[in-house]
Amino acid sequence: MTPAQQILLSLVCYAISARLLSGCLRVRPVRYGFGLSGFCLILATGVFLIADSFTTVGIDESVTYHLRFGLAGAGFGEYSGSVYAGMAMLSLATAVGFLSAWRLRPIPGKTAHPRSWTAPLMLGAAFLVNPGIQDISRLATQPLKQTSDKNRFFDLYHVPHIAPGTGQPKNLVYIYAESLERTYFDESLFPGLIQGLREMEQEALSFTGVEQISGTHWTIAGMVASQCGIPLVTASGGNSMSGIDRFLPGATCLGDVLQAQGYALTFLGGADLEFAGKGKFYATHGFSEIMGKSELQSMLEDPAYVNEWGLYDDVLLEYAFKRFEQLSQASSPFALVLLTMDTHHPRGHLSRKCDGMRYQTGDNPVLNAVKCSDYLLSKFVRDVMRSPHWENTLIVIASDHLAMGNTATHLLDQGNRKNMFMVIDADHGNGTTIDKPGTTLDIAPTVLSLLGFEVPLFGLGRGLLSVEPTLVEQEADLKQTLSSLRSELALLWGYPVVQEGMHINVSQRRLHVDERVFQLPTLLHLGEGGEILDVFFEYQLFDYSEKLASYFARMQHDDIVVWVDFCQNFTGPDLEFEEDSFCVYLGKVDDEKPFVTPITDELHISMELLGQFLKWPATPWVTDRRIDRLNEVGCLDS
Repeated sequence: MTPAQQILLSLVCYAISARLLSGCLRVRPVRYGFGLSGFCLILATGVFLIADSFTTVGIDESVTYHLRFGLAGAGFGEYSGSVYAGMAMLSLATAVGFLSAWRLRPIPGKTAHPRSWTAPLMLGAAFLVNPGIQDISRLATQPLKQTSDKNRFFDLYHVPHIAPGTGQPKNLVYIYAESLERTYFDESLFPGLIQGLREMEQEALSFTGVEQISGTHWTIAGMVASQCGIPLVTASGGNSMSGIDRFLPGATCLGDVLQAQGYALTFLGGADLEFAGKGKFYATHGFSEIMGKSELQSMLEDPAYVNEWGLYDDVLLEYAFKRFEQLSQASSPFALVLLTMDTHHPRGHLSRKCDGMRYQTGDNPVLNAVKCSDYLLSKFVRDVMRSPHWENTLIVIASDHLAMGNTATHLLDQGNRKNMFMVIDADHGNGTTIDKPGTTLDIAPTVLSLLGFEVPLFGLGRGLLSVEPTLVEQEADLKQTLSSLRSELALLWGYPVVQEGMHINVSQRRLHVDERVFQLPTLLHLGEGGEILDVFFEYQLFDYSEKLASYFARMQHDDIVVWVDFCQNFTGPDLEFEEDSFCVYLGKVDDEKPFVTPITDELHISMELLGQFLKWPATPWVTDRRIDRLNEVGCLDS
């Protein structure tokens, strides 16, 4: 059954249940509850439709990630239609809720329909078949504490180790082409669309079997997958990581490996670095030069020449080529990583250098943007190949993820959707195609092997030129396998064991735990030995924000927490506090007498105070076990 059919069936079931009970509900709370059910059903349907227009798979982890991380730097201007649609859907949901409650009010002389007993069944069916309710339920019931298959994790996860290379290593230019998946190469669907890159492919090494898996299907997740060999997993199943000081410090990523080999690392992207934490990711993993919209816009001849998301690709690639020439003059090898933006959903953007360029009739805007991107990317690569530094350079062109909902989705869905991954190198290629099944997890070891470093195993990734089977080939149910590894993958965020207490600085909005720093407000979940098991932050979308209290409410009664938040957000004992002041809650979730106090400026939480709630001094094996696990996945080596 398609989502559209599910939605129609859901609404029909709700309408039937309302008709059966019309005019005969005398119990006011039941009547209002029924109206609330209608409100929730319509709202969930609207959220699903809006999310599906972006993701094409409904409400998934990419939606929750961006909601919970925050949307600073997002191109809201091009989503005005979705914003208005959301407001309209909220109004419709409110109207349906009130109308349902009004229609169900008791009418003198009217009796219940003979089949009114079926109304609750129809109402239940309306919720069960609704795709929005299904997606929200799946994400909401995802446990805060992830199950773990530690032995399986260490069977599959490998920290790459590379001996220092001999001779002059190749330079790397890695281009993330926003949403430019391989399906656009399909001539039966898009005749004549891809021309420059198709010609380039005759000199390239193309990998045509790169699938998309969960945790890799939005930009920052695609970058993590392709550079670290892991799906993006946050400890709370997608909660905001905007307050973390380091982005996956326990993971070994491509930047870490190349930096250890003496590479100078540069990232250039047209979008805001704050969006989805890209800047923090690159800063954590060896990149010394990190430039996004704010940093690059001031260098433009026309600083106003930007779109809702950031720089147009023509000026980004023009600057990138100049930077390539500058970096090539240095004695040390370098990696230059780029992120284009023109093909961003839902409609794309057309650079000035593509004025007048149209695909066929020009009535599909994202396909016009793809045609332009094909021209700009192939021109950039040709410029590099004409450079005197070309012989020592390896170029990667890859999609960051499959295209989300755009004006060509109905065509893309007719094809065999795969990610693009193409390598252009003077020493390899000549039009070679590799169809080995893989995922973006397998890109980092493949790129390293082409740079001259033999690393067949990298995180969960396997080199696509090696004899090692990829997880796609090896695992019968890869989705289930990855789900069983979530707890261990979450350890790569490298949360510490509290050993010297905590220090809260309200003026700086920071919570210090030994050498780590968390931004306020925050909620820390502690183990009995002082190990930080999980970290939560608020998330905000427009004027709506989910409070930390919602995470607190989902925790187990005996979970130990340190919760630092605005005092008015606490539901505990009455406190005297000034407006916008902070308070701290320390204790178990169901403690009758937790430690709760306002913070005027700074507060130090000593180990003695923590010891009232922890088993402190901790049983040695408890803390040692946590430290051992962090060491095993490399978190304490960073």
